[in-house]
Amino acid sequence: MNIFLPIHKPLLRAYLKYLFEEIPNAPWVPLYKASSKSDFGNACISFVRYADRPINTPEPGGKFHSEHADEEWICLMMPKLDRLANAPNYHLYYTMEDIAKLNHLLQVLFNIDFDSYYLTGKKAGEKQKDIIMSFVMSRKLAGVSDVDTLKKRQYRNELNYTKKLLKQMRDLAYRRHENIQFINQQMNVNIDKIIFS
Repeated sequence: MNIFLPIHKPLLRAYLKYLFEEIPNAPWVPLYKASSKSDFGNACISFVRYADRPINTPEPGGKFHSEHADEEWICLMMPKLDRLANAPNYHLYYTMEDIAKLNHLLQVLFNIDFDSYYLTGKKAGEKQKDIIMSFVMSRKLAGVSDVDTLKKRQYRNELNYTKKLLKQMRDLAYRRHENIQFINQQMNVNIDKIIFS
């Protein structure tokens, strides 16, 4: 019971090696054993559709015609579950909409995993470079060219957070200044009333 799924980004394809067990010596498309123990595995199982003939399968070489230049197919071996009891009798497939949703979900899960790992490392007092390298090694992402984007992304996130804090501080200072000016004006009006009365 196998099903094909194109993955849009090399980083996410590498991340699958962390989520699923890769089966070696797959003929022409990477083969992974899907598991219901992970959120992404459950999503992949939930989106499975049945057909009498093959639908949305890759060309030899694992390429898929779409707007995503880096997209490559992977193959998921579905587990034997009650909810997939009829699967052996049919060809399994995902619709184009399902494929887009699964790619988006995989990106979201990766982002959540990275952000939580990074924040935990920061709380432990680790350096940004060490946290990112530990994440890369623990998630089996070594050798993927997109790893540098993690550093840039984290730098941009921290820069945006700093800008947001700075804006909040300016707004607070401005409100306090306006409040002090208002009180000062009120005091001057009261003093003028006393002097000129």
